[in-house]
Amino acid sequence: MQFHEMNTDWLYALGRRGDLIEACGAVEETRRYLASKNAADEPYLAIPLVMDRGQFDDIAEAGRLLLRAQGKVLGHLTRSLGRAGLCDLFEVPPAIQPFVDWDNLVEGRNLVVRFDVVPTADGYKFCEINCDSTVAGFELFECQKVYGEALGWPLAAHQRSPHEDICRLFQRLTQAHGLRRVLVCDWSRYRGTKTFAFDFLHEALQQALPGLDVRMAYEDDYPADWLQPGQGSDVLVYRGFMFADMDDGGQFIQRICESGAMVINTFETEIRSNKRWFALLHETAYQSLLDERELRAIERFVPKTLAMNPDNAQALLAEKDLYVFKLNCSSGGRGVYFGSEHSAEEMRAVFAQQGVEHWTAQAPIDSTTIELPGPDGERAAHRLVLGLFLVDGHASGVNVRASKHSRVVNVSLGVASCLWASPATPDTYQTLLSRLATQQPLREPAAG
Repeated sequence: MQFHEMNTDWLYALGRRGDLIEACGAVEETRRYLASKNAADEPYLAIPLVMDRGQFDDIAEAGRLLLRAQGKVLGHLTRSLGRAGLCDLFEVPPAIQPFVDWDNLVEGRNLVVRFDVVPTADGYKFCEINCDSTVAGFELFECQKVYGEALGWPLAAHQRSPHEDICRLFQRLTQAHGLRRVLVCDWSRYRGTKTFAFDFLHEALQQALPGLDVRMAYEDDYPADWLQPGQGSDVLVYRGFMFADMDDGGQFIQRICESGAMVINTFETEIRSNKRWFALLHETAYQSLLDERELRAIERFVPKTLAMNPDNAQALLAEKDLYVFKLNCSSGGRGVYFGSEHSAEEMRAVFAQQGVEHWTAQAPIDSTTIELPGPDGERAAHRLVLGLFLVDGHASGVNVRASKHSRVVNVSLGVASCLWASPATPDTYQTLLSRLATQQPLREPAAG
C-alpha cells in the first residue's frame, strides 16, 4: 500500500474518533510538550501518520547506497581533479575550503543526513541530499511519541529516534577517542526563536553520556577556556549552524578547529549536499564506477537530472515545463523553480543572475496528496515531502512536510506544516486500526 493510500484510510479512521482523541488529550499533551521545549511556534500538526515498514526499509537502504555511490565518485573526482578542481565543480568558496575534512569527504564517516523523498502514486523518488549536522525536523519523533503515549498506542515502539542515533554515535566516538567533554553549538541568531532548536539534542546527550561534561552554547558564550589552542583535544562538538549563518568570516569555527576539538560535521558536507549530485549519478562516466545495487537504486529512486551549461540551456528552456530548475548551492527551498510555473523570459532572468552553469534541471516529481486540516480547520489536499534521516548509517523514521499552497514544500518558506510518520508492518497497522475502532470512550463524533 502506497503512502497516500495507507494514510487516507488511516486519517479517515482517525477522524471518526475525535471523541477518543479529545478525551485522552493527545493534542493538548503534544502542545504542552512543544511549549515546554520553547517550540510553541513550530508549524506542527498533531496528527500521527504511518508508513509501510517494507517501503521504509527500501528507501533507507537506497539512501545508504546513494551515499556509498557518492563516496566512490568523490574518490574518483579527487584523484582526477584534485582539491582545487573539486572545489570548482561544486562551487565551494575559498572561505569554506579550510574547513573541509578532505579524507572524510570521501570516507563519509559520522554523517548526519536527511534525504528529501517525494511519495508518488507508484513509489518514492529522492529529490535532494541534505548531508549536514544542521538538518532539522527529527524532533517530531518525540512529538509523535507523546501523542501515542497519551492514547496508549505503540506508535514509537521498537523504533529508533534520530536523537537516540546521534547519542549512539557520540557514545561510540567519545569512547573510541577518549573524549570527556561534549558541546552542542548553535549560532546566536537562533536563540529564543520558539521553534525547534538543539535543546532537544542537548538534553538527550546529557542523559546518554553520564559522567561527561555535556553543554550547549552559542558562538557568543562558548566556554572561553575550551577555545584556547590545543585545549579542546578531549571535546566533541556538534555543529548546529550553517556556514551561511556565520557573520564573522569564519573566525569562530577556525578557533574551534585550532582548539583541537572533533567536530560533527565540518564543511565537507557542503560538497555532499550540492544539487549537482543527482546529475552526476546519472552520467555514464561515473556510473561505470558503481556496482549493480548502487545503479539499481539510482535508476529506481533518482529522477532524471541534468547539469545545465551554456550549450544545453536553450534546449532545456524550450522544454522548461518538463523540468524543475534548482540552484546547486541552495537550501531551505530557495532557488527552486518549476518550469511550468514561469515563462522562458522569467527563467532566463533568473539564470542570468548567477550564471546558468550553477543550475541543474530535474524531472519534476508529482507528489501524491492527502487531506489534512489547515489552521482554520478546513480540510484540503496537501502535497508531501518525506525527510528520511540516516545518522551514522542508521535509519530513524520520516519527517513529513505538507503544503496545500506550494509545490516547493518547505517549512522555512512558511508554506508548509510538519508531521511525523511511524513505520508500521501490516500487522501493526491493522492492530492500530482495530484499537482505534474499539478503544473507549465510544460515542459518535459531533455532527459536522
